Amino acid sequence: MEDEGRLFSIAEGIEATNGAVLSPAQNIFKLIWELEAQVNNGGFHQYFYNISGSSAPKVEEALRAIGANKCAEITSKALKLVDGGNLDWGDDNLRRSHILSIAPNIEEALCELDQQFYGYPDPLSDLLGQFVLDHSNEF
Repeated sequence: MEDEGRLFSIAEGIEATNGAVLSPAQNIFKLIWELEAQVNNGGFHQYFYNISGSSAPKVEEALRAIGANKCAEITSKALKLVDGGNLDWGDDNLRRSHILSIAPNIEEALCELDQQFYGYPDPLSDLLGQFVLDHSNEF
């Protein structure tokens, strides 16, 4: 529980930077923190739709950087389901419009990936905690 409190404090500190340049380790932390919060709150659909979705193409690499390879695979599958290869993830309006228009079969497949993510095939909090310890000079 103490580690979770520390992770929340780090997340609040990163959020308080209001767009300041983050260290590479802080950026990895932020990407994963946003993914976990959004998916747990409303699935991959919500994650991709909200502002955090603009960074979705970078999150697989971030997950792999902390050793969350199973979560990286799930996230990669979700990204591939949604992205037809032409999606500009940085364009909020275009991305949101695309997310709202995905086909029911894709929505159903995303829900299946949500369930896999909810099963925590990788211990994200533990891995993030260790990542923070390993990169303490950047936090």
